[in-house]
Amino acid sequence: WVPKLGAVARVFEGAVVRLNGGRLFRDPGFDELYFVGQGIQGNPGLRPEDGWGGDVGAAVERDGVRVEVVGFWQRYARLIAFVPLDAYRVTARDDFGAEVVGVEASARWSGQRAGVRWAVEAAWVGQDARFEGETEAPLPYRPRHRVTGLAELGWGRVTGFGSGRWQSEVTIDRFGARTQPGYGLGDAGLSVALPGGLVATGEVRNVVDVRDALDIERRPLPGRTVMVELSGRW
Repeated sequence: WVPKLGAVARVFEGAVVRLNGGRLFRDPGFDELYFVGQGIQGNPGLRPEDGWGGDVGAAVERDGVRVEVVGFWQRYARLIAFVPLDAYRVTARDDFGAEVVGVEASARWSGQRAGVRWAVEAAWVGQDARFEGETEAPLPYRPRHRVTGLAELGWGRVTGFGSGRWQSEVTIDRFGARTQPGYGLGDAGLSVALPGGLVATGEVRNVVDVRDALDIERRPLPGRTVMVELSGRW
């Protein structure tokens, strides 16, 4: 059983308050159970995550502008986390208690004038995520701050867009001793609606070619990448 309860109340026109709470339960994913790769190893014996949590937030929307702030709390009696198995490998374990407290704030502005469409949005998450116990070390790969942003500008069938993301330094072991530096990445692209319901999109990811950011296996993230996509719906 995974009981949850939530409520939404409209304070005034365009403004709502939300409240949610309940059990946090998640079965381990396929990668966490079975994946074996360079520097990473799954654990077939993992048990599900289990805990309790809640959040409370408010949102206001008027004249194409939406602002939302949410505070959240989570306490896990059992949490799945990837931690070092030895000097060269990390593996998933489920014998950790943890607590997470944080705030998420987001804003979006969109509109259209003289045939020109625009949308700008940004979000920030600040959190304190720690193991329970004597060390109270930060949870691995949980940045204290994460910022994302997106901007779109369109006219007719053409839409240009850019996005960015940044996160602060993270720890990579269960003792908080080993760290990975924070990093920021940016993308940009152009989308064109074609006849027949087709959409052609070109995107350059990691525009400034950042290569000193590392993934969970401590390998450099891909450098600048060009993506081209043709999609449609019939």
